Amino acid sequence: MMDKQPGRIYWANPQARIAGAGKIRVPGTAAGGRRVPEAGRSADKKTVKPEAAATLASVLQQTARKMAPFYRKVADSAPYARKWSEAVVELDLDGMERLLKIASPRIGRNYPATNGIGYFISFPFPDPVKSYSSGTTIPPGTVQSVFEPEAHRALAEAVYPLYRSLSLSRSFAQAVAAAVEGDDPEAAAALVRAKVKSKSLRTVGIESGGVALSFRFSFSKYTYRNLLIRDETA
Repeated sequence: MMDKQPGRIYWANPQARIAGAGKIRVPGTAAGGRRVPEAGRSADKKTVKPEAAATLASVLQQTARKMAPFYRKVADSAPYARKWSEAVVELDLDGMERLLKIASPRIGRNYPATNGIGYFISFPFPDPVKSYSSGTTIPPGTVQSVFEPEAHRALAEAVYPLYRSLSLSRSFAQAVAAAVEGDDPEAAAALVRAKVKSKSLRTVGIESGGVALSFRFSFSKYTYRNLLIRDETA
């Protein structure tokens, strides 16, 4: 395990909720942590303002465009996925940054974070969004210092078509944004499942201004969640 470096605050407790106490702050991010509430919906759907959905659609497109090459690399390369899992478990942010640039040379400014059982990659955006993230994690409280490369590869293969569609199709990104902004989990799930065909996908929900996908693979005893969400602490 790498020595912790000055100026970087790591999740002290790997069992802490990625959104909860003991969170990480990486350079350029705000103190505190990202809030990731449980999947769910409010009692009443909101009326979507066109400009709100348009803004979220652009953010979804840009985030997906930066992350799609990474998921493709994870799915295609067992050695790369193994190195990534090692960096996650060892809290090696420098290693994660190097690997990100290998997979996606044009990824631009980003802020990786890890707690030993998952990771987030956050990207800065103008107001009102400020920061948006994509990441994969085992639910905190399940296990410590585990991130299986085989599960990550299977998940990456499953979600790549979603990220690719978001990155290439403005109309698809707008539809997902409208479902999220309108608090319509059924519509969001239908759109996501149209792209993610894996039988291991268990649930799709709306969380933190984005979507959350839960997978359970036959070869693993852990649930893995892929989240494309707003960083609410920025």
